[in-house]
Formats: sequence, structure tokens, C-alpha cells
Amino acid sequence: MSDVASSSGGPRRIRKRYADTARGLIHVQESGTGPRVLLFINVTSWGAVLLDDVLPALADRGYRALNLDIMGYGRSDKRQGDWTIEEFASNVEEAMDSVDAAPVGIIAGHMAGLVGAELAVRGAKPLRGAILDGMPVFDRARRAAFRLEPPAASLPWTEDGSHAIEYWKRAYGLIRRTDPNFHLDPDPSRKLREAYLAFLEVNCFEPNTMYAVCHYEIEDKLGEITLPTLVMCGDHDWNLPSHATVVSHIRGAAECRWPGVHPLHDLTVAGRAGEYVDVVDGFFAPLLR
Repeated sequence: MSDVASSSGGPRRIRKRYADTARGLIHVQESGTGPRVLLFINVTSWGAVLLDDVLPALADRGYRALNLDIMGYGRSDKRQGDWTIEEFASNVEEAMDSVDAAPVGIIAGHMAGLVGAELAVRGAKPLRGAILDGMPVFDRARRAAFRLEPPAASLPWTEDGSHAIEYWKRAYGLIRRTDPNFHLDPDPSRKLREAYLAFLEVNCFEPNTMYAVCHYEIEDKLGEITLPTLVMCGDHDWNLPSHATVVSHIRGAAECRWPGVHPLHDLTVAGRAGEYVDVVDGFFAPLLR
């Protein structure tokens, strides 16, 4: 483990460092101390900036809150080739050992929600519960069809930089899908700028993660989860069609549907982190008594 920055006395009180694993360095952000460890795993490809206000708020409630960029995302090392969901999960476990953290709770979203599901199935102690947020589920027929398609290629780079315009269109399109009322400010917030950079890190430089999604038997895995689980999704999340499937496949799962824009996807309205923290704390606090 190697520290790269520390802001323990700063406005966000987030420590940043790298966890050493056999397959590369994993970027970890952390706030708080103690045994009540909550691990966030790439709640979206917009990156860790979405949790800037969440981690310290959970620390104030007595948690040690960590956010981990899975390999290839955010500031973690790039991947070499395709990985399975099981490989991502094992790499997360190794990273947690490196930073001496044993999660009692996991919160994972979008593609990384599959990684969270795999970790929930494994149920390593002292894990007590999981939150799966906006997780995609493709049935077996659709996964098989995807496997027959050639992987989506990155855009070819152009001397005039026009490929960058296309990447911005894609990023902006996803923002507008999660927040249909979003309007770009001429002077974008730091959160929006950093979210866009995180999007570029994944979409410009990484192997496509559809390999992992399409080679994971998600229906079987969800049925194997015995931990208390909260299934979350925002009304405008592009993975909303999978929400009911996830809820129905996990025995006893609770659910949370955010009306309108999910608090973490709201890149313009300040102060919404509290809504999210209340739900996360409300789910885990009874499990940890």
C-alpha cells in the first residue's frame, strides 16, 4: 500500500492511496476509522467524485467508509485484456487485504454491482449485508447473443480531435438519461468535470467490460445470496429495467427506488448526499448492532 495524498484535515477529510495487488495498483479513497467498514465499489463509471460528500458523512456516523476503483476504472491501473466478474471480485478482496480492511457492508453499482453480487455470494466474514445499485441483468439468451457480437471498439483517434467531440456526446447523452432536465453550465462544476474525466478513462482506454457481464451467470448468483440485501435504483437510471429482476431473484431483498434523479447522479444540485447517506446508514446500522 502506498499513500498518494492525504486530506485528513481538509474540507472533505478523504485519504487517498493505492492498494498493491498481484495484478496492479488499486486506487482507494477512505474516510473515518474503526471496525464498521463500508466498501463502495464503482457505484457508476462517473467515478469517485460522486462520493466526495458521502464518505465523510458516513465517517461522522461511525463508519470507516472506503471507495475502490476496480481495475481499469478511475485512478486504478489499466487492465490487460478481458477479466471475468470472479477475477474482479478476487482483486477487490486482495486490495482490501492490502489496506487492512474487512468490510461489514458492500455498496456496488452498475457493472460493478455484479462484482458486489459475487462478493455477497462469497460472504467472507465479517460481511453482514450488501447494497446493489442500478445493476444490469441480461438474461441467458441476451448474454449469448452479446458473446457472438464483436466487442465494441474504441473510437479511432483523429488528428483534428473530432473523436473527442464524439466521446463528449456519449458522456453528455448518459448524463441526460440519468437527469433529463440537466442543462450544461458554461462553467461546469468540479464534480461534472471530474465525472467526465472518469468516463473518458474507462471509455477511451479500457477493454470493454461486456465480456465480464456476458460470461457471468447472474440469475444463479443472485439466488445464492443469503446476506441481507438492499436493491437500489433511480427512476432515470439506464439499468432500471433490471431492477425488478434483481429484487425478485434475491430472497428477502429490500428495495429503494429513487423518484426522479438518483442522488448520486445529480451533478448540479448540491446537498443531496444526505439523502443517500440516510438510506445507506438506515440499512446497515440495524445489521451491525
